[in-house]
Amino acid sequence: SGKTAAFALPALAMLDVKDSHPQVLIVCPTRELAVQVCEEVHRLGAKLRGLHATPVYGGAPMDRQLRALRDGAQVVVGTPGRLLDHLRRGSFDPSRIRMAVLDEADRMLDMGFKDEMDELLAALPEERQTLFFSATMSREVERLIKSFGRDPEIVEIQQKSRTVSTVDQSYFEVRQRSKVEVLSRILDMNPPRLGIIFCNTKRSVDECTEDLINR
Repeated sequence: SGKTAAFALPALAMLDVKDSHPQVLIVCPTRELAVQVCEEVHRLGAKLRGLHATPVYGGAPMDRQLRALRDGAQVVVGTPGRLLDHLRRGSFDPSRIRMAVLDEADRMLDMGFKDEMDELLAALPEERQTLFFSATMSREVERLIKSFGRDPEIVEIQQKSRTVSTVDQSYFEVRQRSKVEVLSRILDMNPPRLGIIFCNTKRSVDECTEDLINR
């Protein structure tokens, strides 16, 4: 995405590909985002001979990640918990990190990674650039910036319009067990020609689909 390129391109520009030690650290809230960012780094740096970027995240075999780190990776992309595991066991050497990126910093704080982020950033060299990407500027994000940023600059991007003027928005507060029933009543009252229903998990998608088919 454009956001990934915003930090990946400057990171690639300052890399020394002849040095196999980690030079750029990118911290992401989920394994899916870590893999996606790592793939984008490889795509953007396709013409950089000797470039190695590796994703590290929980729920995956540790030995493969240990081997990738041991073989050398200038860019390490990972989730806070697994990165901290590698830091503590010595398989991730942060001594030559020149740029640290916290992608979706607010989301990682919401997920309870405050202590892990603090420990990771504290282990990095003082002479580095730190980039925080956040959809919101909460007090915790501000605290991170003040604690680990040096002469920080805030770049804020605002949309001229968050929604299309022709779109009507409404919301309903309902109990978890009543969601499908309420949704069914809304669809009965306002039958759409076309519609999209978003759910927050794969299981919720399956359950909602089955309930709507059976109604």
